[in-house]
Amino acid sequence: CSGSRPSPSPAQSQAPKGTEAQVIIGPADGKGMGAFADEPLRAGQWVCAYRGELVTLLQTTQIYAQEEPEYLFMLTPDLYLDAMNSTHFSRYFNHAERGSLNFTVSTAEQRVDFYAARDITVGEELTFDYGAGYWAGSSQLLAAGTDSRNFTIRKSSALPPAGPPPPVPLTEKALLAALDLPEAEARKALLRTLEYFGATRISEDVVEIPLGIKPPIQRTQLPLASVPIATLSSAARQCIVDVSGAG
Repeated sequence: CSGSRPSPSPAQSQAPKGTEAQVIIGPADGKGMGAFADEPLRAGQWVCAYRGELVTLLQTTQIYAQEEPEYLFMLTPDLYLDAMNSTHFSRYFNHAERGSLNFTVSTAEQRVDFYAARDITVGEELTFDYGAGYWAGSSQLLAAGTDSRNFTIRKSSALPPAGPPPPVPLTEKALLAALDLPEAEARKALLRTLEYFGATRISEDVVEIPLGIKPPIQRTQLPLASVPIATLSSAARQCIVDVSGAG
């Protein structure tokens, strides 16, 4: 063996936030294997936590020096969950623009939790939106019928830089780039930024967002479908500025 895989942290211990959903693994048309609900799930129901090993950005560059990562989930710009060797069903959640799942990221708890985005019937595939950043940095092709957006998918024989692109805008430059996306995609990107900084889905229709992260932290609850994109952008920018110490 010409190189050795660095020893990552032990598999993340995820305390359940309820009863984990009953899920089965099976063939997913055009996508390899997928995860499917084995019981009805109601909108907002906790499905599971993403199971994987905690790895740093440096470790990902060593682990994936000769291959493209497929199962990394970013917790912070320097810390990821890697489900490559996981046997948990969350490893099999495929992409869909209008997925059946939402997710939240807790940097404090170092965990990712999935929730039903709507009522889900038995046999329905469990999917979530990987985001524009994932596809812009991946050599994989979208499965037919999973996305209506026009991503510029890089087709190159050269290996991409190790580690996935950040799935959320975490700098002012990235925030400006997100605002150039179609409105629906920009809204999702901004919400993911705010979720990174502690936004919480109160219900299917209401989100509570931080208006910055410097104490005393102010939070406000807003209707998810109609909150102005300018409000999301302003709150996301303030969180980024607070972290960077600028402004």
